[in-house]
Amino acid sequence: MAKDFKKRIEEQYQRELANMSFQDRINLQYEKQKAAEAAWKKEEKEKEEEIAPVKKERNYWFEKGALSDGYDAGDITKSILGTAADIGLGVAKGVGGLLEGVNDFAWRRTEDVAEALGADNFAKKAKGYADKDSIDSILKPAEDFVRPYSVAGGLVQQTSQALGQVGGIIATGGLGAAAGLGSLGATALTTGTMFVSSAGSNESQAYKEGATEEEAKLYGTIAGTADAITELMFGGLGKSLNIVGLNKGMFSADDLLAKKVSEKLSSQIAKNFAEYGVKASGEGLEEVAAGLIQAVGKKITYMEEEELGKIIEDEDLLNQFVVGALTSGIAQSRGLAKSNKTGRDYITGLSGNEQRVIDSEVKNRTTEKQKKAAVESKVSQIINERERTLGTLTDTEKKSIQQSVQAQLDDGALDALVQNVAYANGTAEASWRDVRPLPEGGGFFENVWREYRENKNIY
Repeated sequence: MAKDFKKRIEEQYQRELANMSFQDRINLQYEKQKAAEAAWKKEEKEKEEEIAPVKKERNYWFEKGALSDGYDAGDITKSILGTAADIGLGVAKGVGGLLEGVNDFAWRRTEDVAEALGADNFAKKAKGYADKDSIDSILKPAEDFVRPYSVAGGLVQQTSQALGQVGGIIATGGLGAAAGLGSLGATALTTGTMFVSSAGSNESQAYKEGATEEEAKLYGTIAGTADAITELMFGGLGKSLNIVGLNKGMFSADDLLAKKVSEKLSSQIAKNFAEYGVKASGEGLEEVAAGLIQAVGKKITYMEEEELGKIIEDEDLLNQFVVGALTSGIAQSRGLAKSNKTGRDYITGLSGNEQRVIDSEVKNRTTEKQKKAAVESKVSQIINERERTLGTLTDTEKKSIQQSVQAQLDDGALDALVQNVAYANGTAEASWRDVRPLPEGGGFFENVWREYRENKNIY
């Protein structure tokens, strides 16, 4: 009976559809599509709200309550092995996530090409491949088995995934170097990989959160660019690990800040720890910057109705900073230990004696450069004055003047002179004058102040 009723309803709908104009059919189809999208977005949002408390609850170093029930020897062994396996799965997930992002990006672009060529069936297949969460589905059985025995909280799991991603980037740089791309080419390869992976994974995430095709594509591009560009802010891991292909930053602001902080400390070990902390924090700040850009990207693409403040809050920037700094700190810890063991500076890799030799050499070269400039200026001035009265000088006469000025400078004859340089009419002219004597002292403040009020102390 129910089947007959549904059949009659469908027949009636088809009759009404046949009587509609072409434009009315398009409008009806559009309304059905919008209603389906709205229902899907609502369903996804409800799922997120159900999952969100679980995610927040796992944002600890250790699983809440995991260490409070008491242990016997067997439980401790299970927890140690389970936690180690959980961290290992996190690293594998980080490497896999990097590769899956690249895979998603490749299939999305393949889908675009197929649609442009009219190959709709192949485009659907490409979209299906891009929509699959392959890494999650592969690792989920192992995670479900291991997780009950692990005490690792959300921070540990997220940091292990980030370390896996860094490992994947390092491996990519190594492949580029092995292929003969050189340091610059390997760095371009790793930066490009980071962009493509981030763009692909964030585009897929936008689709899942209800974005249209154009919105998801634009957001993926914004997110990928944010991840790639923010890596140029600091030297971070690139300089600290000194690995070919790992981006060494464009501005190295962390190096400057680290040296500024450490120069106030006397102990080399304290200096190294200060520099290490600043550089680890730099990686965390890069994550925060990328998170802010991505939040704005969501606002201008597929979350126009959401408040920007709410989107930024959902990005959990503090957590991103902590995970980024922890990842950087763990990756750089070996270098810190080596620097402390050898007594060398963490950033420069130089011992105290080596740094003093370099500083002395830089000072000497600067002094020599200044001396050379002073000699050339004085020689040029003397030659110009003589040629105005005596005519053109020979090369021998010019060389003699230069030797004379050099000798005067070395003997201190120019110590009582000051060089003035003036720029006028497109040319720079140098001149010399005597050093003015220091004013005579001994005046009482009241007398000096009265004279200043009377004549500005000008005589």
